[in-house]
Parts: sequence; structure tokens; C-alpha cells
Amino acid sequence: MDPITSFSLASGAAQLADFTFKLISGTTAIYKSAEGASDENASIEAIAARLQALAGNVADASELVEAGLVDKTVANIAKSCGSMAKQLLHALDQLKTDEKTVWKSFWAALKTLWQKTRIQDMVATLSREQASLVVHLQWGIANKQSSMHEALRQIDERTLQLRIDRTETLQHIRDAIKLEIAKAKEDISQEIAKIKDVQTTESGQPILLHEDTKVVRLVNVVASLVVTAQQRNDQHAFLSTLYFDTIMARQAGIREAHPQTFDWAFRDNMPDGTPLSLNSWLRSGSGIFWIRGKAGSGKSTLTKFVIQSPFTRTILKAWAGRDELVIANHFFWNSGSKLQMSQTGLFRTLLFEMLRHCPEVIPQICEAMPHVTEDSYQWTTEDLLLVMEVVSSQKIPKKFCFFIDGLDEYEGDHYHLIDMLRRLVSFGKAKICCSSRPWTCFIDAFGESQDRLLKLEDLTKNDIRRYVQDNFDKHPQFLKHHYDPEYKTLVDDVVGRAHGVFLWVFLVVRSLRDGLTYADRVSDLQKRLDTLPPDLETFFQHILDSVDPFYRQQSSEVFLLAAYAPESLPLPIYHILDNIDDSPSKLLSMSLTARDLGLPGPWKDKMARRLDARTKGLIEVIRSHNNGDPVPPQFRHVQMRAEFLHRTVRDFLLTGDVNTMLRGRCRADFSPATRLNQAFLVLLRSSEIIRAPSIANYVESFAYFAWRIEQEQNTAPPMALMKAAEAALAKLDWMRPADPHKHNLRPASLFALALSRGIYLYATALLNLEPDERLKAEISKNESPLLSLVILPFNAAPYHWWSISVEFVQLLLEQGASPSARPARNESTPFEMFLGELKKRPLRAVWKDELGLEYAGAKAVLGAMIAKGAPLNRLPEAKEIIRSRFDMLDAEYLLSLSPMAPAMPAALALRAKEMAKRKSATVGAGQEQAPSPSSPGRLSAKPEKADASPKRADHNKTAGLTARWRGLLSKKDQSVGTTP
Repeated sequence: MDPITSFSLASGAAQLADFTFKLISGTTAIYKSAEGASDENASIEAIAARLQALAGNVADASELVEAGLVDKTVANIAKSCGSMAKQLLHALDQLKTDEKTVWKSFWAALKTLWQKTRIQDMVATLSREQASLVVHLQWGIANKQSSMHEALRQIDERTLQLRIDRTETLQHIRDAIKLEIAKAKEDISQEIAKIKDVQTTESGQPILLHEDTKVVRLVNVVASLVVTAQQRNDQHAFLSTLYFDTIMARQAGIREAHPQTFDWAFRDNMPDGTPLSLNSWLRSGSGIFWIRGKAGSGKSTLTKFVIQSPFTRTILKAWAGRDELVIANHFFWNSGSKLQMSQTGLFRTLLFEMLRHCPEVIPQICEAMPHVTEDSYQWTTEDLLLVMEVVSSQKIPKKFCFFIDGLDEYEGDHYHLIDMLRRLVSFGKAKICCSSRPWTCFIDAFGESQDRLLKLEDLTKNDIRRYVQDNFDKHPQFLKHHYDPEYKTLVDDVVGRAHGVFLWVFLVVRSLRDGLTYADRVSDLQKRLDTLPPDLETFFQHILDSVDPFYRQQSSEVFLLAAYAPESLPLPIYHILDNIDDSPSKLLSMSLTARDLGLPGPWKDKMARRLDARTKGLIEVIRSHNNGDPVPPQFRHVQMRAEFLHRTVRDFLLTGDVNTMLRGRCRADFSPATRLNQAFLVLLRSSEIIRAPSIANYVESFAYFAWRIEQEQNTAPPMALMKAAEAALAKLDWMRPADPHKHNLRPASLFALALSRGIYLYATALLNLEPDERLKAEISKNESPLLSLVILPFNAAPYHWWSISVEFVQLLLEQGASPSARPARNESTPFEMFLGELKKRPLRAVWKDELGLEYAGAKAVLGAMIAKGAPLNRLPEAKEIIRSRFDMLDAEYLLSLSPMAPAMPAALALRAKEMAKRKSATVGAGQEQAPSPSSPGRLSAKPEKADASPKRADHNKTAGLTARWRGLLSKKDQSVGTTP
């Protein structure tokens, strides 16, 4: 049962019952029309309007009862109250035709239509229902064991997690109501008894004994609470489409600024007189401010320092004036998750930060952009700009300052990103402070405005000096050298060679402190400094060469694994890889428990030591940011991750010569994809140490590396390993939707996961073993239609990396998959979903990246569904979408495939035939037709000659699809191994 929905229904019914009882008991005059009616009296129109509105809140709840959302008793009472409201509305309609224009009271008016006993029966029923509802509401609010109490607690908890701006929590409101109930407990009990025992006048009219009493106030306040709770729920649902687990992870992982460094950021001039402009821009500037700096110069650290400094908010308030100030930030991170390096991640972060501070505009946004409430909607640039327009049009007194770090780490077109940032500040309510390396595109865009520019490496000389001195001074051995005249020379030398690159200084100081540990003299430290490389890349190579030869093979493999993974790996993955090396024969039965690992703290220290010996500090152990969510001890191991010291380390490892050198040091059969696929299998089997919210991410990682195996080795992952994964997934129940009231597309088996993630060689191998049974069983058992998962994989995964197989789509349709199948609690069929995605993407250039299909593939998929009966006529927009996304001939051809469509006009058919003949020579056997704007769109992978009757040609063409696919399944090069 959903307590919010049930309470909403109960409070609505209670308000309806109260209004109806007051209406019948009242003594005010009733007028036929508004003419003559006053504040003390009422018109039939006003009564009917109010009654209609209250009755609308207690509509038939049978479907809610069947869905388990509403208590059956409450639903029955609400139904009874609704029935009485309908009777009264009918009576009001009759009164409108009465010759009289005024009655002493509603009771008097009603007596002209109904018998006295009927009215008295309604009054008695109203009294009983109202008393029952009040008791129900009182208990639900006051009792800590009630489901309503728990629901309100969860809403408040989610409000805190999403950091929504609210000065008053639902718990406070509930506690205030509870206090009132406690104060007036006896009075409420007496009033409930009076409600049950209705007194009447001599004429039989009920006497109103509880007007404006504690019972009425309780009902009204509870109704207000339910409305507020529902609004919070709606806000949470909307903001949850923007929120993602790593939204704060990058910022949390950036080192804090060294004490007393970067203090100059809020000054107008440096001590040497160099002018600074950040302070004046924060106070009164507009547009885009650019922090430029070399790799490793401290741009992210400075950005984090400015964001966290209380001076920033104080200064920005002067810019905001009377408007409320909202500060939001996003840190790009090309070694993190896809969302941390993508445009989508930027948009979702900024939108989330804006709207959590402005939850009051969410209803207006949903009204202006109804499509964003659809399942797994992909936010776009236009969405962000439209939200800014909505916020601006609402004249909300707020101003936004966005801090965006690492523009150079954005994975996409940087010129497009620059254009988007410029459009964002053009609305006048926002300004942006961003940082990046001095790449040409950023210099051209931001480099000419000296009043909105900061060149970091020219300003940190004194900060570097302080960092070096403090780190030397803190070492116990350095006290012996503090007064050595050569000490100042050593510090000056380090500062001079740094050229503003903090990361180089960090590595140098770490090496020099090692020398101090071994009692090096200052002269020895100077010689050590002279041997260290002057730039980062040669320094990294120097570190690789310094790894103990005993660890060199393991070191190379660890570096390659970390650089190969699309995001930083959970620390237990490295522990698992060690175990697999020790006992490779136990892979398929291997798992981890909290007892195996030991206490999180000591285990972390042990793993950090092992990694340090193999990577010399270039990979560090960090604890993932959990956004304030408390983590139980048994799950803290997987919360730890191994990350590169800096982005430049990963860039260095991926350069051709370095990557080749590392691979030469590895085992001959070393495959990062295979190793990580195996490790994530073991992690999925380790159910004791993995948290439910993270399981889906681990499944995606397992699928990703299985796909990489197929791409790199042209063979499916070992069948035994995949069977072990299927058994592990069945135990984890990872397919359960995150929101029980909203269907999420999730595969219901490993086969469905493989199809939806492009692991086609494995899926083919399974079909080869069970050609018909497997596919038909999967089609019938998936709660989410298998066809939806295959053609819309981006709805089920955080990001996608594959192309959709047109052949598999055709095969599913041949085997009975329906383009019109509706999943549970989801209004969209596969056909509707695919059309919706095409509608959201008017530019064909993005189809390959965002749909996994190019033009010809999208045409083939859509045509196959239409030919199999996708209902074009039931969707008003279907034909319009097809004609707007495809060229004229292609669109008419697609529409003609419908069994209900008229034949294609002869002129178009002839032209399609001629164009198809010209193109057929350029298309090889077994290939999809080229994405030509005028191609008539063949549905099979192998094109055939155009026919004057497209529908008949399509039928003949698809008839042999299954046979051709069976031939594909029998190919020797798609066999699978039997051992991992």
C-alpha cells in the first residue's frame, strides 16, 4: 500500500464528507444563481462547483486497490462519499430548473426533491464515514508504527539526500499535528462521538455541532500535509531523473588547497602589483570568466577552493542584489564515469543544482516539457536552455553562478560546448567561471577579455614556495638542516624549476622527503633534484622505471587495467585479480565475503601498500563520495576505489610508446577485457559485500567487458563464465525497478542483457544451442518487451557503447515479438518508444551515437516494425514524425508497409525502383544499404531489387529471414569456448 496515496484519498473523502454535512446542516439561504447571492449566502453554481471539485478527489479507486496502492476500507468509504456527491450534484441540476429562485437553506431545497428518510439516511452515512476517516487519519499521523509515518520519514530523508531547499520538513509538520492531537485528545474523542450520534431539529434537519472544531482543523491540516507530501514526491521523482551517484564524486576527490595558498584569489592585486580580476568579476561582472593553466598547475584545486570559500558567497551576494543567490558546479573528469566526462553529465548536474534550489518551478517545467517525465529520458542542450527560459519567464528572484572545471576533459565537440555556455549566460540570470588547459579553442573563445581571465601558472610562485617549505619543515629530519645556508637555495631551485606546475612540485617534494628519511644532506638533496626530470611526462617515465623489477610485470598489468577501464575500478577488483592469479581453477566458484577481507580500515591499508609498491603512488586508494548516505561496515570495501593521481598520468599511459612498453612487460596472454570481465563476475557473486544500489553498475561493467572481448578477440566470452554470471544475476534480483510506481526497462535474463548491450556473439551461440526454444521463451517471459531492450538499449544503461543489430530486430519480429507489446506500468510500446526517440533527435548526425543506428539502420528497424503491424493510425504523430525524420521517398515507403496503408503511388514506386537499381551495384552482399536520403529502405541486411508493390516485396523478402539467420548461427567462427 502507498500510504501517501491512501492518505490523500482518505483526507479528500473526509473533506467531501465535512462539506456535504455542513451543506445539509447549514441555515444559509440558497440562491438559484449568483445574482442576489452574497458572502453569507450561496448560489447553486458555487455549491456545485465546490462539490464537483471535492468529488474529483475521490474518484473510483478500484484500480488503486488492485495495484495495492490504497487501503480497501478507505477506498470503500471514499466510494460511498463520491456516490453521495453524485446524488447531490444531480439534485443541484434539478434545482436549476425549479421555478423558485431562493430557499431558506439547502435542507429546505433538498426536501422539495427527496423524501425526508432519504436525506436522513445520507446524513447518518456521512456521519459514520466521517468519524471512521478522522480516526484513520488521527492514527496514521500520531502512531510511529504507521505506514504514513514511515512514508513521511522517507520523503524527508530523500529531501535531505537530494539537498532540496526546504526550511520546514514534513517531520516538523507531522510533529506539530501530533502535538495538537495530544493536547486535544479527549476533545477529539468527544467530537467524534458527537459526529456518530447526529442530533436533529424538530423538522429532522441535522444540527451542526462541530463547525471549526479540532476535528475539522485536523482534517484540513492533514489534507494540507498530504498535498505537501505529494508535491515533495513529485519533486523527488523529477530531480531523480537528473541525479546520479557520482554527481559530487569528482569534487570530493580533488585535494584540498594547501593551507594559506590561493588566498590571493580574492584580492585585486598580487603583492608585486600584478592586477587580478576574479574578485571584481565575482562582485559585479557578467558573462564567462576563464581560469587557464598548464596540466597539473592546480586548476581543479583552485576552483574547489573558490567554491568552498565563504568569501565567494559573500562577494557574489553583492552581484545578486535582492535576488537569491544559487551557486552550482560541475567538475569534468575524463578518468571517471561517462557522466563525469560528458555533456549529459554537465546538463544533469547544472539542472539538478538549479532546480533543487527552485523546486517551485518544477510544475511549470513539466508543463512546458512534458516529455522529460518519460522513463529514462535523455536530457539535452535544448532542455537546459528551455529550463533557463522557464526560470527567467517566471520572474523568480534568483541569480545563478556556475563553476565548471576541466572543459578540456569534456568528451565531445569543444566548440559546441563553448557555444552552449555562451547561450546559457545570454539569459542574464547566470554567469560562469570555468577552467581548462590553454587549448586553441578556449584561447580563441575566452582569451581576449583580460578582465575575465586568470593565467594560473603566473600567480602561484609564492604558493609553491609555501608548499615546499611546509613539507620540508614538517619532516623530523629536516630540523637538522633548517639553518643550512644551502636550504634556501634548494627551495628556490624547486620553485624556479616548477614553472607553475603543482603536480611536478608534489612529485619532487615526495622524492626529496624520501631522501630526508634516509638522512640525505642538503647537498645530497640538491643532487637528487638535479637527477629528477624537468617535466611531467619524463617524470612519469622515471617513476615507471623505478618500480622494483620483481613487481614490474604486475605493475604494468595494473597500469594497463586502470587505463583501460572507462572509470576508476572498485578496490576489491584488484584483490580479486590477485586471488584469480593464485587459484585460476577456482574462478567459477570464487566469491568474497566481509570476513575474507577483514575490517575495512586494515584491508584498505594493506591494498594501498600493495598498489604503492607496483605504481609508486601514481594510483591512489580513495573512498568514493556517497553524498551523505551512511554506508554499513560490510559494504565499505567496495566504496573504496583506485584512482590515478592526476588525469595526466592516464594520458601518459595511453600514449603509443608507453602503452607498447607496458604491454611488452605483461604476460603473453594478458587481456584487460578478459581479466576485468572475470573480476566483475567474482564481484557479482560476492553478494555479501555489494550494496543493492551499486549492483546494476557492476552488471553494466561485466557486460561492457564481455562486449570488449567480442570486439577485440572476435569470439564470445567463455560459455562457462557466462553461465556462472547468469546464476549470479538470478540470485541478485538486479532487474527490480528502482521506483515501484514507474516501470524501468531492465533485462530479465543474461540473454536479454546480451541483446540489449550488443553482446551478439554470445547471444548467437545460445541460439545455436537452442534455436527456437530459447528465443520464444525469452520473448514471452520478459516483463520489459525484449524488442524494446534491443532497439532502445540507452534506456536501460548509464551509457551505451554498441550498435543495434538490425538482423536481431528482424529475427525477434519473425519469432513473434510484437512492436505493440506494452510492458507493465508503462504506456509506451516498442514502436512508440522508437518513434519518440526519433522525434527527440531531429539531427541525423547524432543518431549513430545516441541511437546506435545510422539513417539506413533506423529506417530498416522502423520498417520492420511497421510491416509487423505497428499501429500507425493509433498514433496521431506517427506519420508526421516519419515524414519529418526521413526523406520523402523513404517516408512514403515506410508508411506503405503498414497492412492498412494504401499502395504507394505509382510515380513514387517507379522512382524508388529506378533509384534502387542505381544503388544496388554499390551495395555488397550481406551489407545494409547505404544511408542514402532517397533509398527506399530494404528491411534485410542483403538488399533486393525494388518492386512496384513494396508491401508484396517486403513480404517475400522477410519470409526467408529465419533461414538466413540459422545459416549465420552455424558459422564456425562464432563458436564459444568452454573454459574461462
